[in-house]
Amino acid sequence: MPILDDGRWEKYAQLLAAGEMSDVDAHEAAGFKRIRGNACRLKANESIQARVQELKEAGAERAEITREYILKRIQGLADILSDWVRIRGWGDRQGLMSSEGL
Repeated sequence: MPILDDGRWEKYAQLLAAGEMSDVDAHEAAGFKRIRGNACRLKANESIQARVQELKEAGAERAEITREYILKRIQGLADILSDWVRIRGWGDRQGLMSSEGL
Protein backbone atom coordinates (compact mmCIF):
# COMPACT_ATOMS: atom_id res chain seq x y z
CA MET A 1 0.00 0.00 0.00
CA PRO A 2 1.41 3.41 -0.90
CA ILE A 3 1.69 6.35 1.45
CA LEU A 4 -1.75 7.52 2.53
CA ASP A 5 -3.04 10.63 0.73
CA ASP A 6 -4.08 12.37 3.93
CA GLY A 7 -0.92 13.52 5.69
CA ARG A 8 -2.47 13.27 9.15
CA TRP A 9 -3.65 9.73 8.47
CA GLU A 10 -0.14 8.79 7.30
CA LYS A 11 1.43 10.34 10.40
CA TYR A 12 -1.08 8.52 12.61
CA ALA A 13 -0.28 5.19 10.89
CA GLN A 14 3.45 5.78 11.30
CA LEU A 15 3.07 6.58 14.99
CA LEU A 16 0.94 3.48 15.56
CA ALA A 17 3.44 1.31 13.68
CA ALA A 18 6.28 2.67 15.82
CA GLY A 19 4.40 1.40 18.87
CA GLU A 20 5.68 4.15 21.12
CA MET A 21 2.35 5.72 22.06
CA SER A 22 -1.31 4.92 22.50
CA ASP A 23 -3.80 5.35 19.68
CA VAL A 24 -5.21 8.47 21.38
CA ASP A 25 -1.74 10.00 21.82
CA ALA A 26 -0.86 9.17 18.21
CA HIS A 27 -4.16 10.69 17.06
CA GLU A 28 -3.37 13.93 18.85
CA ALA A 29 0.29 13.94 17.71
CA ALA A 30 -0.88 13.56 14.11
CA GLY A 31 -2.79 16.82 14.39
CA PHE A 32 -6.26 15.69 15.41
CA LYS A 33 -8.21 16.78 18.48
CA ARG A 34 -7.77 14.44 21.43
CA ILE A 35 -11.03 12.50 21.14
CA ARG A 36 -10.80 8.84 22.12
CA GLY A 37 -13.76 7.73 19.99
CA ASN A 38 -12.32 9.31 16.85
CA ALA A 39 -8.92 7.74 17.52
CA CYS A 40 -10.52 4.30 17.91
CA ARG A 41 -12.60 4.75 14.78
CA LEU A 42 -9.59 5.85 12.73
CA LYS A 43 -7.51 2.97 14.08
CA ALA A 44 -10.21 0.54 12.88
CA ASN A 45 -10.14 2.02 9.35
CA GLU A 46 -9.00 -0.60 6.81
CA SER A 47 -6.59 1.80 5.09
CA ILE A 48 -4.96 2.67 8.41
CA GLN A 49 -4.69 -0.98 9.43
CA ALA A 50 -3.15 -1.97 6.10
CA ARG A 51 -0.64 0.89 6.23
CA VAL A 52 0.35 0.12 9.84
CA GLN A 53 0.89 -3.53 8.91
CA GLU A 54 3.00 -2.54 5.90
CA LEU A 55 5.14 -0.20 8.01
CA LYS A 56 5.65 -2.88 10.68
CA GLU A 57 6.70 -5.45 8.07
CA ALA A 58 9.15 -3.00 6.50
CA GLY A 59 10.60 -2.28 9.95
CA ALA A 60 10.96 -5.99 10.69
CA GLU A 61 12.74 -6.50 7.37
CA ARG A 62 15.20 -3.70 8.14
CA ALA A 63 15.78 -5.13 11.63
CA GLU A 64 16.58 -8.55 10.16
CA ILE A 65 19.10 -7.05 7.73
CA THR A 66 20.66 -5.10 10.58
CA ARG A 67 20.87 -8.19 12.80
CA GLU A 68 22.49 -10.20 10.02
CA TYR A 69 24.98 -7.41 9.30
CA ILE A 70 25.92 -7.08 12.96
CA LEU A 71 26.46 -10.82 13.37
CA LYS A 72 28.72 -10.89 10.30
CA ARG A 73 30.72 -7.94 11.63
CA ILE A 74 31.11 -9.60 15.04
CA GLN A 75 32.31 -12.80 13.39
CA GLY A 76 34.77 -10.81 11.30
CA LEU A 77 36.13 -9.07 14.39
CA ALA A 78 36.39 -12.39 16.22
CA ASP A 79 38.40 -13.80 13.31
CA ILE A 80 40.74 -10.81 13.39
CA LEU A 81 41.20 -11.16 17.15
CA SER A 82 41.84 -14.87 16.81
CA ASP A 83 44.52 -14.25 14.18
CA TRP A 84 46.11 -11.56 16.33
CA VAL A 85 46.22 -13.84 19.38
CA ARG A 86 47.69 -16.66 17.26
CA ILE A 87 50.36 -14.35 15.80
CA ARG A 88 51.28 -13.07 19.26
CA GLY A 89 51.72 -16.67 20.35
CA TRP A 90 49.31 -16.40 23.27
CA GLY A 91 47.09 -19.34 22.35
CA ASP A 92 45.59 -21.40 25.16
CA ARG A 93 48.42 -20.59 27.57
CA GLN A 94 46.53 -17.66 28.96
CA GLY A 95 43.06 -18.98 28.23
CA LEU A 96 42.50 -16.47 25.46
CA MET A 97 41.55 -19.00 22.80
CA SER A 98 39.30 -21.10 25.02
CA SER A 99 35.66 -20.41 25.70
CA GLU A 100 36.59 -19.60 29.32
CA GLY A 101 38.73 -16.69 28.18
CA LEU A 102 36.07 -15.11 25.99
